[in-house]
Amino acid sequence: MPKLAITQLRSGIGALKRHKTTLRTLGLGRVNSRVVHEDTPQIRGMVNAVRHLVGMEVVDEAADATGTADKPAESADTTAAPESAVEDESAPDDTALEPEGDADEE
Repeated sequence: MPKLAITQLRSGIGALKRHKTTLRTLGLGRVNSRVVHEDTPQIRGMVNAVRHLVGMEVVDEAADATGTADKPAESADTTAAPESAVEDESAPDDTALEPEGDADEE
């Protein structure tokens, strides 16, 4: 069964009490919060009631709500150079503080 990713786009402040309750029932509470629910008529009805406050998209069952199912898992890179091999930052950079023009000429 497909799933719905529901994102709260607008605040519930000033909304009707029943709209605030619907947001809370959907699992939303803050702007940009996102939940994933099964695509059922009940959920569709709740989303329809607060459609001016939320956004909805149909997501694949294999895909995660954050879209991480498409990306390969990151592996730890153990071949990276140790920090001591990185350029020494304690050496002064002489070119950083030089004036741009000749101060001696007038």
